[in-house]
Amino acid sequence: MVPTVHKEHSRDPDSFNGDWSDQQVLWVIVICTAAIAAVVSLVAVAGPYLGVGPHLPAIAYLLVAISAIMILVNYMLTLIPDPFRAGLYMSAFWALAILLVLTVLKYFD
Repeated sequence: MVPTVHKEHSRDPDSFNGDWSDQQVLWVIVICTAAIAAVVSLVAVAGPYLGVGPHLPAIAYLLVAISAIMILVNYMLTLIPDPFRAGLYMSAFWALAILLVLTVLKYFD
């Protein structure tokens, strides 16, 4: 057996037991969204010059980034302990995501 050490304050928000505050979840979403956008943009722009990446059209890179962000947000919002607020955030996110996808498809048509 592996010995476990119980922390004195096991309900700290930094523990991974699902009780994150709304602010922590939103900060993680913002930071990870920026990181995903930066990595996908870097691969899309520098890939053909450096010979890395799949060399897809711009719409494909954009849809990959949007899909990755959707997966991230769907997971992160489950860490909010209040189901009503998490549901409101999820509804707002999906409304924004659908609007974004429709806007992207309109401009790349």
